[in-house]
Amino acid sequence: MRKIVVKNMTNKIDRRAVRTKQNIVNAFIQLLEEKPFNKITVAEIAEVADINRRTFYLHYEDIFALLDELENELIDEFEEVFETKKPDNLHEFQVELLDFLTKNHQLSQALLASNESEFLGKIMHIVIDAGIVHSEYATEVERQYCWNYIEHGMRSVLLDWITNDSLPQAQMADFTTKLVQSSLQRVKVG
Repeated sequence: MRKIVVKNMTNKIDRRAVRTKQNIVNAFIQLLEEKPFNKITVAEIAEVADINRRTFYLHYEDIFALLDELENELIDEFEEVFETKKPDNLHEFQVELLDFLTKNHQLSQALLASNESEFLGKIMHIVIDAGIVHSEYATEVERQYCWNYIEHGMRSVLLDWITNDSLPQAQMADFTTKLVQSSLQRVKVG
């Protein structure tokens, strides 16, 4: 009989821990929508989540660990979608990416808005590693500059789109595909 009570207590504690962790995540996302990542404190997260700071530290080492966990969970979800859908070209990839961002609107918007987030860079590595896109630039330095340019430009474009919903999703997929393709082409100067 005592084992059942302990087991039920463990379930109760586990559910409470899951609920607390979800409150921390929700508070963090809410704060990311209001201010830059580097302006958010553990004290603010704790206040919004209605917990004390010690409780935050039971779940996360620091704010960077929280951000990293959220990014990695979202990346894992996207990789599952990517493996299931197996896009063959950049346009199909863009369609899947925009659909994924829309389905995960709040967290995607918060991560795209945070300069500390590596979310989009991790997404880009998925498409690069899959061999769907190739840069025409000859040297590694030029290719790295090209990818940096695309990442930072896409971050801004996607953040604006997900925030303002200014173009229909299909039109946005066409537009971003053209942007990336034109950025990958080596331009001859002179």
